[in-house]
Amino acid sequence: MKNCGLSYKKVLRNSSKWLGALTCLVVLACSSEQTGKVSKEAGNFFLRGKTALQRKSYEEAIRLFKEAINKDSSFAEAWNNWGVAEAALGRQEAAIRAYEGAIRADSNFIDAYYNRSNAFFEIGKMQEALADIEKVIPTYKDSAYVYVSRGIIFARLKQPEKAFSDFTQAIRLDARNTDAYINRGVLLFEQKKYAEALQDFEQALQLQPDNDYALNNIASVQIAQGKYAEALAKLNKAIAKNARQPYYLNNRAFAYLMTGNLDAAREDLQLSLYYDPANSWAVRNAGILALKEHKLDSALSVLQKAFQMNPDTDEIHYYLGLAHFALGNKKAACQEWQQAIAKGERQTIPEMATACRQ
Repeated sequence: MKNCGLSYKKVLRNSSKWLGALTCLVVLACSSEQTGKVSKEAGNFFLRGKTALQRKSYEEAIRLFKEAINKDSSFAEAWNNWGVAEAALGRQEAAIRAYEGAIRADSNFIDAYYNRSNAFFEIGKMQEALADIEKVIPTYKDSAYVYVSRGIIFARLKQPEKAFSDFTQAIRLDARNTDAYINRGVLLFEQKKYAEALQDFEQALQLQPDNDYALNNIASVQIAQGKYAEALAKLNKAIAKNARQPYYLNNRAFAYLMTGNLDAAREDLQLSLYYDPANSWAVRNAGILALKEHKLDSALSVLQKAFQMNPDTDEIHYYLGLAHFALGNKKAACQEWQQAIAKGERQTIPEMATACRQ
């Protein structure tokens, strides 16, 4: 499959304390078999639309593609490129409608299925995204990118074995595919296979030395291993590349919290939550900051908010237990710590030895 259209990277919801995972979904603005069979007037509008699309003048591109379709409603390529422009503006529902127009015009236009799969992914319709990418695989079975895309969908569907298999197949097809290494590393990280995850992240970084996703995820492993100074060095590089990435800022805030630099942690958390107020991991870290500042009532309230936002926020029960314990509520603390142990947040919690005696 040719990478002949727009490509974009985005960060999956971090599925552990610090993780910012890479997805790279390629939006294809390529040709259908119908190209060359449209009227000259429609073709002229289409070519002008392509030029506008390449300039990232998306609204103008949409206007021109619509003009092409007005001249020939069966112009599949114009429908597809209209969808690409809508997707670039974040209007995924409109993009889906445009891709569907392309598919109506040319039911064999595989790139339109691929793009619609990506748009379904963006709005959280994973089963629909999977159904479309399955139509693409037979045609592009030798393309690494389609396996990366399907692997990402499987990961969102909580089918890690299938996701791992697809990322590995992508690497077999293209040993220089950084997206496959990073996404496979994420799966390994989630399984706490840190050495193997680090190997994948470092391979991605070797292929692309300025890859901020790889830098961040290497830092994630280093934080998991307690190597905070090394993690900060990697995160500083990642943030220098992408200063508004909320997960990088949140990860660095956690490293600052663990090294006692509370002022720096506060600054990063404020920025992280400004860019993504829905990130429960950042809210949890704000609760940890309040704990370390001995603002105990605030700490408990903020940690409870993080739990309400996402009960799977990593180590949330452990930190809720610390907040209850600091406030003198040993019973509540022990209940939280018991849940932390049961959910595998930590193997042991030293405070339980004295606080939770029957």
